[in-house]
Amino acid sequence: MLAYHLPVPYGLTAPDADLLTPLRDWRRTTGLPFAMVLFGEGDHGGGPRQTDIEAIERLRKMDGVPTLRFATAEDFFARLAKAPTPWPAHFGEIGRGIGESDEVDQAWMGSYTSQAVIKKMHRNAENLLLTAEKFATIGSMLQRKPLFPRVDFREAWKLLLRNQFHDILPGTSIGDVFDDSRRDLQWVDQEGHRLLRFGLEVIGSRIDTRDAGIPLVVYNPCSWVRGDVVEADVHFVQPCEQFTVLDTDTEPIAYQVLSVSEDKQHYRLLMAVHDIPSIGYKVYRVVPHHRSLPKTELFVKGQTVESRYFRISWNQTGLSSIYDKTLNREVLSGSANRLQLLGESRSSAWDLVLSGEEFPLQAIGRPVVVERGPVRVVVRWQNITSSSRVVRDLILHVDQPRIDFAMTVDWHESDRMLKAVFPVNVSGGRAVFEQPYGVIERPLDGMDHPAQNWIDFSESTYGVALLNDGKYGFDVKDQTMRMSIVRASRDMDPRMDEGTHTFHYALFPHAGDWVEGRVMQAALQLNQPLVSLQENHHIGSLPDWGEHRNDFSLARRHSFFAVDQDQVIITAVKVQQGDWSPNNVVLRLFEPAGRNVQARVFCPARPKRVVAANHLEDPIPGAAAIQIERDGFLIPMKANEIRTLLLEF
Repeated sequence: MLAYHLPVPYGLTAPDADLLTPLRDWRRTTGLPFAMVLFGEGDHGGGPRQTDIEAIERLRKMDGVPTLRFATAEDFFARLAKAPTPWPAHFGEIGRGIGESDEVDQAWMGSYTSQAVIKKMHRNAENLLLTAEKFATIGSMLQRKPLFPRVDFREAWKLLLRNQFHDILPGTSIGDVFDDSRRDLQWVDQEGHRLLRFGLEVIGSRIDTRDAGIPLVVYNPCSWVRGDVVEADVHFVQPCEQFTVLDTDTEPIAYQVLSVSEDKQHYRLLMAVHDIPSIGYKVYRVVPHHRSLPKTELFVKGQTVESRYFRISWNQTGLSSIYDKTLNREVLSGSANRLQLLGESRSSAWDLVLSGEEFPLQAIGRPVVVERGPVRVVVRWQNITSSSRVVRDLILHVDQPRIDFAMTVDWHESDRMLKAVFPVNVSGGRAVFEQPYGVIERPLDGMDHPAQNWIDFSESTYGVALLNDGKYGFDVKDQTMRMSIVRASRDMDPRMDEGTHTFHYALFPHAGDWVEGRVMQAALQLNQPLVSLQENHHIGSLPDWGEHRNDFSLARRHSFFAVDQDQVIITAVKVQQGDWSPNNVVLRLFEPAGRNVQARVFCPARPKRVVAANHLEDPIPGAAAIQIERDGFLIPMKANEIRTLLLEF
């Protein structure tokens, strides 16, 4: 990728003779007799002004001034590409103070956490639209008369992406901007849930659900078979106080009642489910008037909770021990999920400068077990400062190899930052941070660095990952991982992040490194939860529509798309941009582990064609033919490759 480092900062106004020095330095450094300079009121809009143009005209008339002409960036890069100069190569990150001082390299750290509510809303919207798009695409293929809500998705994506402007998403705009952004993202959330329901309703209507009991369909947006917990709304036609939930093998499963209406007809359940197919579903049945629950391994004794995977003890500040029963190893090296309230000085929405002060948080009583059921146990801590309140929950689920947490912060601080601390029993480890479609190893320097869904700290045989559903600033030093939660710099928005913040995160101990431990999959499961929808009793077949055949029903357990390689992930299932046919589907695949593999992709039917495309969904001329099989196709994936494929059914 050819990149350009401006010799003069952008937003140059009223150019004068001082411009000549950096241009001479540029020529001396690169050997090139031409450079590009951006001028005008660029940082806050406005562009070139009449006074700027007049200043350039004056410069043109001065002796010793290089030739100045107005041009476009396209003109400059076209000429640059033809220049014979051997370009220096940069490997690693860009935009974080390349080749400059440590002070510059630490710039922008505050923006990983500023405006935390907006960042959380973005994460929710991104995952919601991806999930909705998968099931709406599949659903449109199953309709009697196929129709995909293309315009609806386009408008939702456009509004979300518009709010990923470089001062909104980092949290470096003025307060009014975030009021507008919050309204936009609320609309995207509502639209995303509506579009998701559209897809689920169409798919559900094609399932044969005629067995006894209330049909409850659980859908998995991830591209691997998965067990997890799922929340489900169940409606009975008459009051019901006892019922059993059965899986497809008529075996009872564990569930926990989260809420129930006064008339005992509407329940919200938390269910422990297993073997939900890749990008597919499984039908459960709720049978009223008798109750049968399997015995589960979830126990509480004193200040200890235990599942089949972990034995966890707690104290006044957090977790004192997590014992990994699978690998017979203590996970922690100190008190974990502990809070730090740190002072800031000279900070801004962009920059984070810690003062070295740490302020105490007062505990409100002792930790309390607030839920104790067959599916989960919840332990709660409450703390206050003079202005803010923090509620932390430890959530241990049955049959889940991760430790979940929820946090609610009512934040009203100034020039302070809140972090959660996790000292882990890993020696000589490497810190790996997820970035979009990739990972990067970062230094153990205690400085905030950006990450997406997870960070991981592993030695060769064991590691611990810290997963999240909406945080972006993390640091690792010695054996301690920290997550930045919320901060309060007032330079751009005098009320930045005041109010309530709620998010989830998790610890995920594992054997081996992040690849062997399947950390990326664990983080995606936290961010793309299972979804459920109650169905009616019906046969799934429909009358045909022209050549569109509908005379079949879907089984009670079904996968639409899957991959036979653990480390190849299907990240998107969508219709082709600009193509209204529901028979043309786009798959996006990603190989995150750094290995060359031959992957077999399973499809809902034999594709007529599979064509390699670029990420703009244009076919790649001369691309190698892809081998089509009866139920899918074979595709070679290079290490860390992202592939976009056009499928015609």
